[in-house]
Amino acid sequence: MARTIWWSITAAIVLFCGYFAIPTKPHHFYIITTPADLGVTMEGFLALKPGIKKSEVDRVLTVPPKLVSTIGPQMTYVWEDNGRAITVVFDNDHLAGKIQSGL
Repeated sequence: MARTIWWSITAAIVLFCGYFAIPTKPHHFYIITTPADLGVTMEGFLALKPGIKKSEVDRVLTVPPKLVSTIGPQMTYVWEDNGRAITVVFDNDHLAGKIQSGL
């Protein structure tokens, strides 16, 4: 009787632990990157997603920006190239808004 109870408890523990030890679905890890070197183009404008950092925007648009205004933690930059322009507003170094002209 004691041996049956011991085996029942052992089997329950093994099944319980095994349930949590074996993954029920595969884990996938994705690296999300922003495309680089698109320049001041419609593709570059569309690649700019809310929340990305200024360094990522610099990498996408490739030309040096001009600082247009600073109000508290918000900074507005414009990237210009051959009559085309992309203006981006950052809030605490994260993209908060964007507009384009001439693309």
